[in-house]
Amino acid sequence: MAELYNQDFFNETMGRGAIYEYFSYVLKLPVEQEFIGLSKKYVEVFSNLASEYNNNDISYGVEVLKKYVELEENADDKSALLEELNIQWTSIFLTGASNVPCSSSVAITGMEMDAPWERVLEYYEIRRFKKPAGYTESDDHISMELLFMREMNGLIIDMHNKGLDENIKDVLKEQYVFLNNYMYDWISSACKNMAEFCKKTSYKYPLYLAVSHLLLGFLTYDKEYLAEITA
Repeated sequence: MAELYNQDFFNETMGRGAIYEYFSYVLKLPVEQEFIGLSKKYVEVFSNLASEYNNNDISYGVEVLKKYVELEENADDKSALLEELNIQWTSIFLTGASNVPCSSSVAITGMEMDAPWERVLEYYEIRRFKKPAGYTESDDHISMELLFMREMNGLIIDMHNKGLDENIKDVLKEQYVFLNNYMYDWISSACKNMAEFCKKTSYKYPLYLAVSHLLLGFLTYDKEYLAEITA
């Protein structure tokens, strides 16, 4: 495994971490003014991934994200844009009979703070990962679990900088187990439900439609990547 820890590997690790951070931010709460312009920076990231990895969700998501970015750039009233995104986020995750559960406990069992919540705390405890200060969502919220994956990528970089490359494979294995055994199924289902919801609406700005496909495709990619690199 040591020969895999070259600059390409660490570039890939930082890139994966940035993607997890983007998804975590978008899905945490309705986006605010600081979000404007962020998606444009990720169009190239996701486009490069689409060119390297044949996945219909990523390819479709890239095209929708490009459309969103174009609409965002041309929006005369950015406050109206943010208001619509706020309505979309709230409609998808909080209101209505068909809302998408945004925590694994509710998605898997229908109960908040149920067994899945306890499981996710066990994964966090391995690396003593805690919710950031001021983070009011549950530990098993979709954005929190995505942030945990991002933090694991940051840990890999930190280990390398400290000359601890021999410990990196352990972190990669933990990432793979968390993604494959815990996170992938419920978030994939949530993404499909989110995409279905978005396609039934007539919202002008298709941010969450793009995110639903991009996240599903990226998790599929990352599961395969981690399986290969930890084999």
